[in-house]
Amino acid sequence: MRTLMDLDKAKTRLEVLNAVLDYGPVSPSEVAEKLGLSQNAVNIALHYLSKSGIVRKVERGLYEANYAVFCKAFLALAFKLRDVVGR
Repeated sequence: MRTLMDLDKAKTRLEVLNAVLDYGPVSPSEVAEKLGLSQNAVNIALHYLSKSGIVRKVERGLYEANYAVFCKAFLALAFKLRDVVGR
């Protein structure tokens, strides 16, 4: 049962992250409106996303994606693929 709850949380966080990427800088209420989620669910997702460094608060109540994190993750994935596939 816990796994299903974790998957649901992950799905919400991914949806919120995608909205921040598409519309950011964006407020939690804008994300909630665009996704049809409660503002509380969005705030919780943004809390965990910002705690992990994936999004950051840029102004009072506005969030944007932390592109430095995405670049590092992309490079790490590229190097991992190179090691798996070979040069």
